This record gives sequence, C-alpha cells and structure tokens, in this order.
Amino acid sequence: MANHIPSLTLLVRKLSRTSRSILGLADDGNLYVVKFLDNRDMHDSLFSECVGTDFYHACGLSVPGWRTLQISSKLMDLNLDCWVNERGEGTRPTEGLCFGSRFLAASRHAYPILPESYYQDIVNRRSVWLALFLDYCGFTASKRTALFCKVGRSHYEAAFVKHGNSSTVRDQNSVAQLMACAYPDKRIYPCFSPEDVKGIRDVFRGLDTSQLLQQCDLVPEEWTSANEHAAWLEQLNGLWDRKALDWWIDDFCATVRQSPLQGLCRYF
Repeated sequence: MANHIPSLTLLVRKLSRTSRSILGLADDGNLYVVKFLDNRDMHDSLFSECVGTDFYHACGLSVPGWRTLQISSKLMDLNLDCWVNERGEGTRPTEGLCFGSRFLAASRHAYPILPESYYQDIVNRRSVWLALFLDYCGFTASKRTALFCKVGRSHYEAAFVKHGNSSTVRDQNSVAQLMACAYPDKRIYPCFSPEDVKGIRDVFRGLDTSQLLQQCDLVPEEWTSANEHAAWLEQLNGLWDRKALDWWIDDFCATVRQSPLQGLCRYF
C-alpha cells in the first residue's frame, strides 16, 4: 500500500537533553528521528523540516529521507518524558501526524565520528562545503552533523543529519553564523578551492525547480501556512537569481576567509 502511513509503536528516548527530536520505532520495523507539531514555535516548523530535507537532497547531498508518521494520543500520554520541555515544564505535543526521518545510526556500519586519518577515505568529503554554504545562507541556524556510512571495504559516505531545530533566523555576525553551522570537527574540511565555488554554482544551475515545488505539495496542510510557504519560495528565488547567488557566494567566501577556517583558503 503506497499510501500507508506507519504508526509509531514505541518512543525510545529523546536524542539529547535539549533536543526536541525523539527516537521512535514504527510498525514498519524502522527506527525514526521523530519531530512533532508544535504550534508555539513558528521558527521550528515541520514544513521547514520537510522542504529543507528535499532541498538538500535536490542539491546532491546525502540526507535521510522523510515521511509522515502517525502517533496515537495513548502513546503520547504514556511517554511523558518525551514531551517538549520549555522552562523545565513538560508541554504535550500534538498527536496525529508527525515528521520522521530514518535513523541511520541504527546500522552497524554507520559511525558518528571518524579518526582524522580516515577523512581522506570519505568519498563525498567536499560536500561539507556545499552543506555549510546552504546552512549559512539561512536554511538552518543549528549545527549540522554527519554519520559516516561505510561503503566498500575502506571508504565512507557522509550522510548529513540534523537533530536540532530548523530556523531561518540569521545571526548579524557573519562569522558567528558560519561557525554555528560548521561541522564540529573542523579538520574534516578540505582546502576550499575555486572548484568548490564552481561546484556550488553548478548545483543551482542544475536544480529542478518544478520538482521542488511539487514536493512542497506533499507536506500535510496542517504543517504549514501561507506565510511559511511564501517565505520558503522567497528564499529559493533568492538563490536561483544569478545576481543574488553571486552575492551569496562572494559573502560566503569572504566570511570563510575571516573565520577560523581561513587557513583552508589557500587558493583565494
């Protein structure tokens, strides 16, 4: 049944003390990173989670796919420790549909960290610059991390995950914004070269905008609003516009040169 929506059968735990993400098991046998509808926080919408995931995937980044899940009122009431905490108090999320992305760490061949000597074996290592650029442009304001999935006998692929909250709020300090989005271990970044800049431009030239717009329609209506939809389109249009994209790339390169990552800019 293509339209079947899996139901959560178990809420395992919160992924961290401050995270709103919950590890859950569904009746399809898969573990998911689960996020609930919370109408109090418009900067952490499920709409942004969905379209953001689709956008990163369209840009060629390896990200876990998302799907809608069901959670019952009974299961929610039986797991008070998984409720969203605000000011030390439990706040009950909304039952019904919720956001789920596959929990890649369940695999025996996915690792949250690698020794520095293994970084040269990451087949998509240069993708960390594209991920940082997209996050810097305002698609998120929280630190993105990665899981390293083993491919073949001695290589790894970085799958980009984010268990924090989505936000389109930018810091007025460009360097602070950049470093807030950067991967925790800065040694993963290879030297930033003109080829990386060209790669970013090529990504946007090859984007299938019509498909991205169609995917917006797959997001449940209760997860979005006209204002959120319009704001998302404005963000995308800003990057599709050639002059605007040039400005973002120039600003990104200038900020990297002013940041703790400046030692990687050997060719600028």
